[in-house]
Parts: sequence; structure tokens; C-alpha cells
Amino acid sequence: MITMTLNDIFNAVPALREISTKEFPGSVTFKIARLIRELDKEIQLFEEERNKIANKYGEKDENGNLVIQEGGNIKILDNKIQDCNEELQALFNTQVEINANKLPVDIFDSIEMTPTQAMNLETIVDFE
Repeated sequence: MITMTLNDIFNAVPALREISTKEFPGSVTFKIARLIRELDKEIQLFEEERNKIANKYGEKDENGNLVIQEGGNIKILDNKIQDCNEELQALFNTQVEINANKLPVDIFDSIEMTPTQAMNLETIVDFE
């Protein structure tokens, strides 16, 4: 099991998806695939909660639909921006248990990655 915040997940997923395009021995490939699948489940649950927050604080048009601003963002009611941001921050800081094992650090010896990718993957790597 891996304990991490939803923010950690959002940081790790792009880097994990990038390394998932590399070739690894079979057992490592399955570990990476399982980890991606488990993180995707948490992202889906996050999106459901984020949508609830958007519906709670978002401005609605005359038909009851959320108002979408230029750029695709939901317009938050002016007097609710701080409350909305606080709830979103709390959501991002929520700790979750991932039903997968950390990846052994030595699997990364054979691939190239950036320091940013390495930092984003720290929470899912076993350094022992």
C-alpha cells in the first residue's frame, strides 16, 4: 500500500505515464500498469468531488447550468471564491491509500528521465 495525497497523484501520473512508454522486464511492466490503474481510480473519485465543489460554488445561468468562462474554467460566484479555493485545497491535501506497491528505485537505472519527473515520482518509489 502507498499513502499519498491527491496532489501527489496529480504530480506523479504524467511522469508515470511517460515512463510507461519505456520497456521494462515483464514483472516491472505489470507493477507500473497496476499503479497507473490504481492512481486513475483515485483521479476519477477526485473529479467527482471536484465537480460537486464546482456545482456548490459555481455561477449558474438561467437554465441552471454552470457558467463556463473563456478558457474553459467554471465561473465561481464572487463571494464564494475563497470558500471554493479552501475546499479544493483540502481536497488536494486529502491522503489516500493506493492498493499497489511502490516501484523499486533500481528499475529507473535503464531509462532517462528529468529531475522534475524524478521529483514527481518520489512518493511511489521505494528507495530501500
